[in-house]
Amino acid sequence: VAGGPAQEISQAGIEPYGVPTWSTDGLRVAFQAYANGNMEIFQALLLTGEFTQVTSAAGIDAKPVWVSR
Repeated sequence: VAGGPAQEISQAGIEPYGVPTWSTDGLRVAFQAYANGNMEIFQALLLTGEFTQVTSAAGIDAKPVWVSR
């Protein structure tokens, strides 16, 4: 998102662990985070700050990548 001051996005119960990846449209960011004791992939809609959990596997999910369709 161009212009303006930096804004923190967070949600209770989700501990970001780096590897943020911007969507090609610049509206979302995907990242890996600990949730319920497991590493998962999340995305955040930057305009609203809404988080969506993308994975829910028992193993470690890491290094998100955006793919054009």
